[in-house]
Amino acid sequence: MIFLPRYERTYKHLRNRVLLGAYSLLIILLLAPLTSSAQFITRGDAVKLSDQCFKITEDKEWRYGYIWWKEKIDLSEPLELEFTIYLGTKDLPGADGIVFLFHNDPRGLEARGRLGEAFGIGAPDPVSPSVAIEFDTHNNTNGSYIDNNTDITADHTTVFYNGNTAAPELPPVPIDPNNEDVENNQCHTYTIKWNPDTKELKLFFDGAERFTHKDDIVKNVFNGNSMVYYGFAGATGGLYNEQTICLQDLNSKPAANDDAAQAVPGKPVTVAVLENDTHTTGSPLTLTRIVKEPKNGTAVISGDKIVYTPSVWFQGNDVLTYYETSDAGSTQCYNKIATAQVIIDVACPSSLPPVELIATGNTAFCEGGSVILSALGQAADAKFTWKRNGLLIEGNKPELAATVAGEYAVNVETICGTVTSNTITVTTIPLPMVQAVTGSARCEPGTMTLTATGGEEGNYRWYNVAEGGVPFPDASSSTFTTPHLDATTTYYVSFIGGNGCESKRSPVQAVIVVLPDIDPYTEVAISRGQTIRLGKGNTTPGIRYEWSPATGLDDPYSATPRANPTETITYTVVATTPAGCQITGQVHVFVRRDIVVPNAFSPNGDGVNETWEVETLEDYPDARVEVFDRWGTRIYEKVRYINEWNGTYKGQPLPVSTYFYVITLSEDIPKHGKKIVGSVSIVH
Repeated sequence: MIFLPRYERTYKHLRNRVLLGAYSLLIILLLAPLTSSAQFITRGDAVKLSDQCFKITEDKEWRYGYIWWKEKIDLSEPLELEFTIYLGTKDLPGADGIVFLFHNDPRGLEARGRLGEAFGIGAPDPVSPSVAIEFDTHNNTNGSYIDNNTDITADHTTVFYNGNTAAPELPPVPIDPNNEDVENNQCHTYTIKWNPDTKELKLFFDGAERFTHKDDIVKNVFNGNSMVYYGFAGATGGLYNEQTICLQDLNSKPAANDDAAQAVPGKPVTVAVLENDTHTTGSPLTLTRIVKEPKNGTAVISGDKIVYTPSVWFQGNDVLTYYETSDAGSTQCYNKIATAQVIIDVACPSSLPPVELIATGNTAFCEGGSVILSALGQAADAKFTWKRNGLLIEGNKPELAATVAGEYAVNVETICGTVTSNTITVTTIPLPMVQAVTGSARCEPGTMTLTATGGEEGNYRWYNVAEGGVPFPDASSSTFTTPHLDATTTYYVSFIGGNGCESKRSPVQAVIVVLPDIDPYTEVAISRGQTIRLGKGNTTPGIRYEWSPATGLDDPYSATPRANPTETITYTVVATTPAGCQITGQVHVFVRRDIVVPNAFSPNGDGVNETWEVETLEDYPDARVEVFDRWGTRIYEKVRYINEWNGTYKGQPLPVSTYFYVITLSEDIPKHGKKIVGSVSIVH
């Protein structure tokens, strides 16, 4: 903006036009005259996008940006600014808004305040002295120190001095008197007026006055100095959005005119809405958005046209509202916008057009297949009634997947009446059948050959899935050799008949026989007269078992027979599966003899009965033998005793006497328990 000496000024009032909406924050200043020497300068994260547009902050956390008019203006002169702000579509998780301000901070064009809060102009180093008008889209009624509980829940505006958002000069009021949320994807016009004679600062929203603040700001804020900077500031913290400012020529604007169109219920109509619209500079126009949807249909933008489709259940006038601008390719308000309506007269035709039923695909197909039948060009919200061979069938949409043979037709009902379509005949072709399949089994991992009959060689298809998938390549004969298998696998076979249809798939199993769990060799020990169960409890159904010899077994054909042998014996088991696979194992049963402990021996050198011979103790190799004298002194100890004690203690013969023994076994033994105690005498 250029401020010339008073006698040279052509314009007494600056007119700047601005539009407010939600996350992408755009401000458009309409300057007159706009020359290359009249410029805003950027500070902080603000970026000049073009000769007209400045991005104050990008859509990221913890950014702050400012644009200042490079020359001071004189507040002893009246001032009027018009501008638009677009704040996007999201109400909560975005930046707090922006401020317009006058300031005379000693830092001049380098003035800045707190990052992330208070619009980038607040404490601890505020922009001061200053007068700011806030456009606050954040609710701080939760007690935040920034607004000191003076906020209201609606998006609001007020005036504050010297960066102190906690002390507004006026009670906050909603920005839009009719809507709490201005972050609503809408564009609005704002006007700021300063009258130095009445000392009044006013804000208008779409022509409606929002507040009048009366104060001699030159005297009370700027200490009598009327020359100040002005501009816009914004900041982001944990919540963020893009905030962009664009300057515009006051005399550059689009002019939109209402349009009229006619439509039939359910049928789209294309309206070339820009054909009767103009721009003051001749700039090309573009449609930006439909801001008010029609109540009885849908509307979409298609280039420079709007395609409107009424409901099939509506007759009458429907209305939609759209925005247009000269900013080609943009859906936001970077430039001035114009608004117009399209009024559509929706009426039924004098006679209803026929309904064309078409088929997508072949109407003759193999059983299990289908063909899509469609009522061409009919609106989805019409009522559809499908018939096969004159009888009602399920289906209430414009399309039907026909799977059964017959003659199909559809009735289409709208507000204008009911029309019956032409008929389409659907034919199904019977599928051939695989007559027989032969699986295979083997006793260990490997390959197998599977067999099918019923078709001709070269027409078979082998699969590894029951449905879908693709057949194995180069596998079109009646036999199929599997790859190496480690587990039972099911394959599927079909064939192509003479009518070109593929039969249903038949499962064929390649079985790797699961052999029972039998250990190759195990050993167990029992005492004479004791019974033990052979084998494992996890038996496999269908397996035939045979144990040999049958001596001492209750059932030699059981998977787990009970054994009560009288002598040590080795049993062999052979398990045979239904497929003839066999596995063999052995169980060695060691039958321990009873322990016989003599009560005396005579180590006198005559060669007879010289050691204490405990018969059969070698059958209990883990037994511990201990001998004590009458005073409890242990005079002998041995594990794995083999009849070697000769009645000595520390190499010296013991006197004739009675001694006491303890034989400790590794387990409870029938007839003996775990300890055997008694006395033994040394005699000569």
